[in-house]
Amino acid sequence: MAINSKVQSLLTLVSVFKRVSHELTGIVKEIASSFNLDPDVEVFVSYLNFTEAQLERSSEGPSVLGKVCGYYDSKRRLITLYYPCFIEGEELNLDRVFETIAHELIHHCQYTCRDQACRNVCSVHMTIDEEVNIKSMLPYELRPHEIEAFDKQERLAEEIRRRWRNTIEYTIHRLDVTLRLPINAVNAFLQQLEKSLNFSIYETITKTLISRYVGEDVLAYEVIEAVKRIKTFIDEELQGESHDTRSCIERKLSDVNELLRSYASSMHEVFVKSFLNANLKSVIFTATPVSSSGSRLKVYVVTNAGFAIAITPSAVAPLVTATLSPLQPFTISDISKYGKHYLNIDHYLRYKPAVKDFKVYLHRDEGEESVLQITAKHICNAGKNFGENLEELVVLILLLGTEKGIEVEHIELRGLDKELIRIKTEAEKDVVKEILICNNKIALNDKELHITDAIKAITSLNTENKEISEILKQYFVKRLIMRILSIPLLKKLDIDPFEDLKCECYTR
Repeated sequence: MAINSKVQSLLTLVSVFKRVSHELTGIVKEIASSFNLDPDVEVFVSYLNFTEAQLERSSEGPSVLGKVCGYYDSKRRLITLYYPCFIEGEELNLDRVFETIAHELIHHCQYTCRDQACRNVCSVHMTIDEEVNIKSMLPYELRPHEIEAFDKQERLAEEIRRRWRNTIEYTIHRLDVTLRLPINAVNAFLQQLEKSLNFSIYETITKTLISRYVGEDVLAYEVIEAVKRIKTFIDEELQGESHDTRSCIERKLSDVNELLRSYASSMHEVFVKSFLNANLKSVIFTATPVSSSGSRLKVYVVTNAGFAIAITPSAVAPLVTATLSPLQPFTISDISKYGKHYLNIDHYLRYKPAVKDFKVYLHRDEGEESVLQITAKHICNAGKNFGENLEELVVLILLLGTEKGIEVEHIELRGLDKELIRIKTEAEKDVVKEILICNNKIALNDKELHITDAIKAITSLNTENKEISEILKQYFVKRLIMRILSIPLLKKLDIDPFEDLKCECYTR
């Protein structure tokens, strides 16, 4: 019988703690040797939430000596570190990590060292039998070996931090990133969404594209011709109005800037509809190689709207790949409301009711291809080909936050009959942002363009391909002019297209 996903995830979690335990054991053995302590010591990282005082005394409440998130088993020569104890609020307390390692190494010294070489670490020595007697005789706060450990832990912790800070912090951070997926990574994506709500950027990109492919003179001519074509309709609809009002409305219909603002508004609506209201299929946190020796966190936000967004922030990579799949419709804009709850595996494992809207799955396969397979399956079978109209591609480029330095890459995946297209840019603070869509063609008027050609045309200052330039010119002219020529149609649909115009003209 196959193991269900929850059990498999927990087995993966066990392997994560074993891996971290093994890495920290190697580091602590090195520390012990450098201080002339017996290197025969092991480290075990636990997901239980205990302090040393809680394990050593039956009374409730914190110890007056202080808080140590570990325990030394003198019989097994084993240091246990209790990971949840290192978390305060939403933050990992690294000072406590170093102090706990130092504290438990002092205990290791007390039970194993019998010569002058280790006097700089401990001066209280005891056997296992003596330990049993002392624990039966004295409360935790009055035990000599505990008083010495608390007294000397800060100095030893500072020395450990000075010499082994990078390796210890890197190991603990990888565990922390795995269990408490960093909300700040997704916030980088959400902040870009907020920037993309700024209407002025749509006006700027609209004017840029029209200027590049159409030209102001050509557009002005086409607009005047379009207004002439519906002048009879205007006169009939406004026959009860004064000559000044009719003339005013004609001028407004002929106003190129007003038309461009209207077109920019329609692209803004595309962003809200296609991006903000897109439902999530999954949020995937994984590691991606950045060099022969290291990797970084990569977050995929996969939607049912035919696209996925990936962010590679400057953060430590997780130990495993985590996939969060919503159990009910959950839009991209919802992430900002509930992110701290939903993007936190620790919450899921401990307080499942708080994250009941997501199914969480951990798997050890950190290969990017497996993640791309999941992503491609969702976006290529979404029932919607993203980029079916040019406006979606324009908004997509805006979402990357820049028109410059954009790379377009084709990715072939096993078992997938379509290519993935990855559009990426390196943004501020070394954050790489990518958008993934399925290989597709885009229909512009009666012509078809490959999406790659359309993206290059949108992002290039000069498009050398004259055929593509002409296609884009005709497309933009048609889209803009149709906004004027659609006025008679709007009237047939019982929408009065002149009401706002009349109000503006009456107040002049």
